[in-house]
Amino acid sequence: MSSKKLDAVNRILEVVGEEPVNSLQSGDPDAEAAERFVDRTSTDIQSIGWFENTEENWMLVPDAKGHIDMPKGTLKVDTVGADKVTDVVLRGDRLYDRRNRTFVFDAGVLADVVLKRPFEELSHQMCRYIAAHAARLYQQSEIGSTVLDKFVVAEERDAWTDLLWADAEAEDGNVLTDNRHAHMITHRKNRFYGA
Repeated sequence: MSSKKLDAVNRILEVVGEEPVNSLQSGDPDAEAAERFVDRTSTDIQSIGWFENTEENWMLVPDAKGHIDMPKGTLKVDTVGADKVTDVVLRGDRLYDRRNRTFVFDAGVLADVVLKRPFEELSHQMCRYIAAHAARLYQQSEIGSTVLDKFVVAEERDAWTDLLWADAEAEDGNVLTDNRHAHMITHRKNRFYGA
């Protein structure tokens, strides 16, 4: 059975001239090292916050003690809307109010939450970029070949471009309406509208 992570590991092994494996439990030390690079790179890339792993406008509600415990795999939290003035940060698995120096909240907080998704749930474009980036890092640390590096850098650049396109397309953004300044300029009866 093929999996996205197995494909990523085999991509890394291919870059450094190693034989592919049939399973992530193969016991091959190179495959295990490649898998560690995939896992680490996946976390790093996902922590940026992409359309596919960001929950937007999530109302985070405190429990009976006033604590807001975040879901496992939360990488980043950013308040939005009217709650933007609330200065929160993720500390451990709990939300912390930096302005009031407390873990206790009187009310819910509206936020965008970036979550780490399992590799198998990621889009093809995200998996491809993670594999390409991990392959470059692995090649640089294990082999250090400048010839291989040029090939891997080109693949990584192409995968990055595909990921950016896929993310922008999925987001369905509109440069004229999603930016508040452009929206204000393109719509009549705004506060700058002439008499």
